[in-house]
Amino acid sequence: MLPDLLLSLLYPVALWLFCITLWKHYINSLKDSASSLPLPPGTVGLPFIGETFHMICQGWQFYKSRKEKYGHIYKTHVMGKPTIRVWGTHNIQQILKNEEMLVTMAWPKSSIEIIGRKSIVASTRKDHNMRRALYSRAFTKAAVQNYNIRLEEIIRKWVLEKCDQVDVIKCLPETRELSLRATVSALLGKQLKQKQLETLTASLNTMAANFFSVHVNIPGTGFNQAMVARESVLKVIREVIHENQRLPDQHKDDVLSVLLSEMESGDLKQVEIEDMLIEGLFSALNGLPSLCCSTLVHLAQYPKVVSRLVEELEDSDLMQSDQCLSLDDLKGLPYLEQVWKEITRSSPPFGGGFREVIKTFELEGYQIPAGWTVLYSIRDNHEAEENFHLHSDFNPDRWQDVKTNAAWMPFGGNGIRSCVGQRFTITFLQQFIVTAVKYSKWELHEANPKFSSFPVLLPNAQLPVVFHHRKLKHSE
Repeated sequence: MLPDLLLSLLYPVALWLFCITLWKHYINSLKDSASSLPLPPGTVGLPFIGETFHMICQGWQFYKSRKEKYGHIYKTHVMGKPTIRVWGTHNIQQILKNEEMLVTMAWPKSSIEIIGRKSIVASTRKDHNMRRALYSRAFTKAAVQNYNIRLEEIIRKWVLEKCDQVDVIKCLPETRELSLRATVSALLGKQLKQKQLETLTASLNTMAANFFSVHVNIPGTGFNQAMVARESVLKVIREVIHENQRLPDQHKDDVLSVLLSEMESGDLKQVEIEDMLIEGLFSALNGLPSLCCSTLVHLAQYPKVVSRLVEELEDSDLMQSDQCLSLDDLKGLPYLEQVWKEITRSSPPFGGGFREVIKTFELEGYQIPAGWTVLYSIRDNHEAEENFHLHSDFNPDRWQDVKTNAAWMPFGGNGIRSCVGQRFTITFLQQFIVTAVKYSKWELHEANPKFSSFPVLLPNAQLPVVFHHRKLKHSE
């Protein structure tokens, strides 16, 4: 009786172990046989599922533990694909400098459908080059200078309103609304109704929460929720497009007007404009609040940094002025530049990017086979002691005599896939820092707020903060 019971238990275990062995053998068979180099070390999880659920459940800890164990390069299997995760400045540069030669864009299928197939991030080769070139026309220095005036007005109003509130505010949802208002102003050229803003905020948050969901479009699944939310965002965008086309003379210096002019000339279709606007709103509603929250935490924890910012503004006769700082004014504040660079180094909103290998190549003695996915890590690179001495310290002075560092890549490096809205994002961050420092003081409700890093760096507890007016005599 007992031997039969043991055998009945042993058979399923043996079968399971056999399946695991076959799975590992199958993954290893996917390497390029024409290359004599081995695959990187790593684990590939369960048959077909891989380590996707481990990644979703463990978040950033999933990558951190493997980085500590395997170093710069290791293999895994996530989102249905054999994947090699890479960090290290030289390794990432090899990837970013060889776009469309060794690698091409390869986000998970669910992510592409959520953000839009015609978006810039989902486009490849000629389509990507064309859409990026047209979209870039809306982010020239002259264009961003126009957006800058509206940005400063929106941010200043937000800061003063928070100072007027006596109670603790939750900065994550509040900065999301701020970021959305600022981005909508630049992208769409108008202020939306409160109901439209609430719809966009809720829908974009749902899209972000399910951005790496399993591609199963059944009611109740994360992917289905994201796609329903996407339709809600599209409805608002189409309403604004219709109004813009009905009253074209009222819109001149916003992104939508630039894109619609390209559509009139036959260079773009409306579906492309819709996807590019969703991409811009999606990135802003996640990336900008991340930067705002990180800024408030870092500056609250380092009051000497705030004092130096105040001193620099006073020395430039800008502390007492209520006039909007131009791009040239912002450029003339070297310590401000050090501060925003250190914020983006220590707290990059997005951790990395996906690419599909189209031609086998080598990194650190390992083959990176064609057909595999490469996931490069910005955050790992910023947190490496080999790249930044005492990397865990928030230290703007590390940028005092160094204008740039090849290991610093918060906007995706210098390749053809770098952030199109980089100038806009930097200007927003500069204005947020300056405006917060000029008009307010703030206290963190928690001394050391915890952040989650996956998929976007955001505070776990909404970041409760109390704002106070900075008592200065500003000109009316």
